[in-house]
Amino acid sequence: MYKYITRISVAVLMILGLASCTKEDGPSDVNETGYLYVSLKQDITVDPVFKSSAEDPVFALVVYDSKDEIVAAYDDHRELAASPLEVSVGTYRVTASSAPSGAAAFDAPFYSGETTVTVRGKQVNTASITCSMANVKVTAEISDEMKSLFSEYVLTVTNGDGTLVYSSVDGSFANEGYFTVTDHLTWTLNLKNVEGTSYEEITETYTDIRPRQHYNLQFSLGEQEEFGGTEVAVSLNGETSDKTYNLLLDFEADVRPSVTASFDMNREVKFAEGDAVEAKIYLNIPGGAKYVQLSHSELSLSSNSLPYNFKIMGLSASDRTYYAERGIVIPSIQSGDTSAELDLSGLFSRLPIGSYRIEIYIESNNGKNRTIICEFEVVSAVEVEAVSAVSWAKFAFLSGKWYTDQQPEGITFQYRKQAASEWEEIPAGDIVASAADKTYSVELWGLEPSTSYVFRAVSAKDKETKEKTFTTESAGVVPNMGFDSWYKSGSIWYPNSDSGNFFWDTANGGSDAVGVYPTSPEDSHVKSGRAAKLESKSVALVGLAAGNIYTGKFVKANTSLTNPGAELDWGVPFGSRPLALKGYLDYSPGTVNKTKAPYNNMSGKSDIGIVQVFITDWSGPFRISTSSGKFVDTANDAGIIAYGSLDFSKTEGYIEFTIPLTYRSTTRQPKYIVIAAAASKYGDYFTGSTSSVMYVDEFSLVYDPAELTEDQLDKVKYK
Repeated sequence: MYKYITRISVAVLMILGLASCTKEDGPSDVNETGYLYVSLKQDITVDPVFKSSAEDPVFALVVYDSKDEIVAAYDDHRELAASPLEVSVGTYRVTASSAPSGAAAFDAPFYSGETTVTVRGKQVNTASITCSMANVKVTAEISDEMKSLFSEYVLTVTNGDGTLVYSSVDGSFANEGYFTVTDHLTWTLNLKNVEGTSYEEITETYTDIRPRQHYNLQFSLGEQEEFGGTEVAVSLNGETSDKTYNLLLDFEADVRPSVTASFDMNREVKFAEGDAVEAKIYLNIPGGAKYVQLSHSELSLSSNSLPYNFKIMGLSASDRTYYAERGIVIPSIQSGDTSAELDLSGLFSRLPIGSYRIEIYIESNNGKNRTIICEFEVVSAVEVEAVSAVSWAKFAFLSGKWYTDQQPEGITFQYRKQAASEWEEIPAGDIVASAADKTYSVELWGLEPSTSYVFRAVSAKDKETKEKTFTTESAGVVPNMGFDSWYKSGSIWYPNSDSGNFFWDTANGGSDAVGVYPTSPEDSHVKSGRAAKLESKSVALVGLAAGNIYTGKFVKANTSLTNPGAELDWGVPFGSRPLALKGYLDYSPGTVNKTKAPYNNMSGKSDIGIVQVFITDWSGPFRISTSSGKFVDTANDAGIIAYGSLDFSKTEGYIEFTIPLTYRSTTRQPKYIVIAAAASKYGDYFTGSTSSVMYVDEFSLVYDPAELTEDQLDKVKYK
């Protein structure tokens, strides 16, 4: 028999009809009764050619009053036509429907309609109802040329709820099929030629399904061209875009290798990323396997160490284990095997959303070779999905994405504590959406530190999507930030509860040798409990010892006559990410009377107080040396994750201050914190006033963004 390239045309005719109903004005008298008849008309027009086969059906009637309560019901509308219904005056709704509709049936259309009628006293009132078809109608035709070429042609149509098979075998191909309205309608055509060879199925799916649509599928042959092999191009014409399918019609199919699968290899495979899915491919090799190879061109697969081309027969046990770890279970295919099963379920479950192409090349011992192409698209089965959460101590950034062409309605997130059962939904108005990349996010405040939460993306349609978890960070504190605890060792005051809990220190150790102590506890001029009093004082050799307090520890004094100074370690271990430092401060600056280079120009000016805080990922405390001029370069030190400082001039008593921490990185893990206050900003350089006094009290770290102003949050740069 000759082999041809044959073109099969599929013409689809789809027409939508219109329903009608009538309505009258309101009642004139509510104290009387009237009589109700029903005049019922069946609208059988679906399109100009095709008519319903049910010419005189029986309809069920239900009469409802103005409160939507049933007044009367009839299984046969002719009962009400024979004897009118006496009811009180008022407005009524009357519905009519044919026999109950199934999901799919041949020659059984379902009609329905309704109207409202006003019943007036002592009158006969008629409710006129036009019943229209509520189904989708599907018919099929096949040309005489195709009938001569194919001994069997079977069309399967499904709407997801029901299925009808139009077959040349039992004569049902010419039947009229009726389907309930769902979100899709799918048809599949299977052909077998006169020699008994079956071919790959042709299929298509329609959406935007509405009542009274009629799909008339017309299959016919186009031009034929003699060629070494036979292919059929199937064109679909109608309201949808034109599409072409290549179908191999090989009259030697019984001796050539072929492939089937547990999924449709040429249509969308719908599942959310990470969901379990069955994806098996079955190889049929009539002549016995000689060589079998799998190929792909997907970067996402090769990044999983899956070669672009690899043979899948004659593999060793270790090779099969290698591919199984990457989601492909390959049996031990040996030369001469006539069948095999590849399980790609694990691979499919790992695939991100996107389009894919896999080729399987089979060479058989009888000289028949074939390359089978599997093209499929992984799409989400949900509208929205949660992507990630970036959490701080008392807030988190939640992000999600959507998969529909247009932004779904009502996109937001729901969240709860992991230990709780009730979900809280974030107001949709708080959501920030990006149509360009189909993502959306929200900044969620009011969380608790060191707490595990569960969240999920939701829309108006999807309420139970895949859940993700996150745990908020700790809200770390530095002991004695209120400066209430002090202990004394010799003549030196230390701002700690005892020597075993050492977090704060001062410059007292540097001037102890000359009996000068710039920092001391304050009991009377306080905000609460005790405070720290920082006094800049004159000291022999160096000239000035600034009153200061800092997290860390004084190391030693350098009493050199030529280059005096001190060494101290700044920073104590700390693993949290606060947004700001708050506290209270009272500052009385003096006139600068002690200077050294490079701040000799400060002489005669008012002194400056300073409080600064920074978070670092240093490997240890920073060793400051005033003798050698080694200080923290707060502007350029690579170890500083976040920094904030505030200069002070004279205050009138205690003032409350807030210092935002400006983050230079929101991904690095903090290891140390430095909090330092000084009555003379340039005291490290022995410059300041010997009469400057600063009181500090009730320091605290801020983790809740609700405690800061918008301007302060902008300075934090935490987003």
